[in-house]
Amino acid sequence: MHMSLDGRDHALDVAARRPGLRLSVDGVVHEVLDTATAGPGRFALEVDGRPVRGWVHVAGDDVFLRLDGRCHRLTVDDGRGGDAAAGAAADEVRAEMPGMVVAVHCAAGDTVDRGAPLVTIESMKLQTTLAAPREGVVAEVHLGADAAFSRGDLLVSLQPVDAAGDAAPLRKMVP
Repeated sequence: MHMSLDGRDHALDVAARRPGLRLSVDGVVHEVLDTATAGPGRFALEVDGRPVRGWVHVAGDDVFLRLDGRCHRLTVDDGRGGDAAAGAAADEVRAEMPGMVVAVHCAAGDTVDRGAPLVTIESMKLQTTLAAPREGVVAEVHLGADAAFSRGDLLVSLQPVDAAGDAAPLRKMVP
């Protein structure tokens, strides 16, 4: 399996389920224990002997985690998805839950690297900055600041940069 955490890919495997859960992340095995029921939307774990507490929200295939005052987006690819769907998804940044656009960090024509901030949204009273899923050129920003959106709405579209650089970027955005 592969896991994307804040736009960075990692290899993820279940090393063991019993007597306790052991996850291999990029070849390093971590022991994970569920320490307590923390309430709706909250979790309490112990990872390699270190307590970890936070908030979790599942939206489709993505999991949004709030740890130490920061929001993280976690996506797990179990290898069952199709290549065509993956290509289309890499060209579109969609809303995983309803909310409002707080800020737009790019414009049509900008060249962006993978992980570059595109828009900051607010959903369920949490602000999250959505990052470029890959390198490309911003084809269109579909909503401006203070615009409301529904789950699944298209926020930003990307187009690939070809070898000749025909996308003619206006400015380079970096994460």
